[in-house]
Amino acid sequence: NKRLEFALLTEKARELDKEYKEQMRQKTLSNLDEMLKESVDNKLVIKLNDVDKDSLRSLADRLLDNLPGGFVFIANVSNNKVTFIAKSNNKSIHAGNIAKAAATITGGNGGGRPDMAQAGGKDITKVDEAITQVKELIMWKN
Repeated sequence: NKRLEFALLTEKARELDKEYKEQMRQKTLSNLDEMLKESVDNKLVIKLNDVDKDSLRSLADRLLDNLPGGFVFIANVSNNKVTFIAKSNNKSIHAGNIAKAAATITGGNGGGRPDMAQAGGKDITKVDEAITQVKELIMWKN
């Protein structure tokens, strides 16, 4: 009897977790227009706080859909760590190299393909420095 009760509670917890994550994803995506206002020459570099890691990739996808031939870089600070997501539709901007450069500044590692990369760092006090570096790296790329 207790096993059945435990199984039901476990299933309910999974459902609630799934619902919570979907609501967080919807909340994040609802700010799309505000975020896009910060883009310059179809390049967007933003810093977010406490966004669910699972929502970051879909957010980057949606942002890049609105920036033809563009580049999106997201720095998300959560739980005293930083996650970087870089997506590029611009042949002259290698997402993997950009993400790796940002991660190195924050004491982390990562990288990826020319079109998509993910990285992380431990030193959240250096996130702004990493963002500045990313902006400098992409500034003159067309």
